[in-house]
Amino acid sequence: MKKEKWLVPVIAVGIAAVVVIFAVGGYMIYQYVFPMAAPIDCPNIESVTTMSLIQNGNISVTVEAENFGEFLQTISNAQPTRIWSVSDYPVAKNYSIITIGTSEREYRYFVYVENSQVYIDSPYEGVYQANQQILDLVSEHFEN
Repeated sequence: MKKEKWLVPVIAVGIAAVVVIFAVGGYMIYQYVFPMAAPIDCPNIESVTTMSLIQNGNISVTVEAENFGEFLQTISNAQPTRIWSVSDYPVAKNYSIITIGTSEREYRYFVYVENSQVYIDSPYEGVYQANQQILDLVSEHFEN
């Protein structure tokens, strides 16, 4: 009888240890296989020379210099996701393009809505969750 009393707690501890090992292992695999994107790469306002928007594939608008800061702030606030960006264009059917030119390079961001969430796709860098403000900024420039 004494052997049975200590056997139950030992089995319970063993089962708990196996559950913890599987949970930690699953989490580590999830982190390795689906890593979080790096923070969005956004230029400093001082280095921006041009900014333009494209909507519906062909309607283009130039953004005035006094509005650069608002766009850059909204883009830089986007949160990384575990969604990979593996092509030049997003898979979304409807999107707007924000093109930002600096003396060093051109930054291109695709803004779209999917499943009621706003995303910014930076090709080959990552997909970022944004807020409604980026859509409002883009729409505002096409209404004028």
